[in-house]
Amino acid sequence: AYEDVLRAVTFRHSGEMPSHQQADMSIEFTVCHAAFCTTSAMCVKVSAVNDFPVVSGLASELAYTQGAVPVHLAAGVVLSDAESDNLVHATVGITPILGGDVLEVTGEFASIQSSYSAATGTLTLQGTASLLQHELAVRSITFANQGSSTPGTSARSIAVAVKDAKGGSSASNPTVTVRFCAAAGGFEDTSVAIARACPAGQSQPLACQTSCVKCSAGSFGEGQ
Repeated sequence: AYEDVLRAVTFRHSGEMPSHQQADMSIEFTVCHAAFCTTSAMCVKVSAVNDFPVVSGLASELAYTQGAVPVHLAAGVVLSDAESDNLVHATVGITPILGGDVLEVTGEFASIQSSYSAATGTLTLQGTASLLQHELAVRSITFANQGSSTPGTSARSIAVAVKDAKGGSSASNPTVTVRFCAAAGGFEDTSVAIARACPAGQSQPLACQTSCVKCSAGSFGEGQ
């Protein structure tokens, strides 16, 4: 009976291992009969699993007008990692990338270098720095479309991903959708409805439309 009980004993480790290294643990079994006891030990090798960093706090949608002041894409972003206080890499990418689209880091951040590829629409942050420093750098990133006469009115999706020193990337890449206006006072993609403050019973389903229109099915009135 005791043999069956001992064979049924299991082991698991639910805590964090800050060193991220394989650890050896000794487990002892002691069996006693009257005043006599026998002890036997075994070694258990525990391999750490890297917990990926997490990106949260992004707004789901922003509005931008061509030629206007650049908009911050991730002003409320929060970066976290259960096992590390540092990150080494972050990318922010535009989909689709259209003429004149630019992502830019506004400011300087210790140990972090930034570069932007207009061909791929990807801004890269590189360098080992604290979670806070990477978080502030991502929060400073702006989007603008400058110098293009045909920027297109398609919404842009902006994805943010981060990586820790062990190579673990954020498990999901949340996106910010930028609703686009061709020019101040112009019109946005009619498939998109964004409510603006209007008198009761009216709405402005096009983000850049200059006056309110009568409500229609599925539109929004004041306060909705």
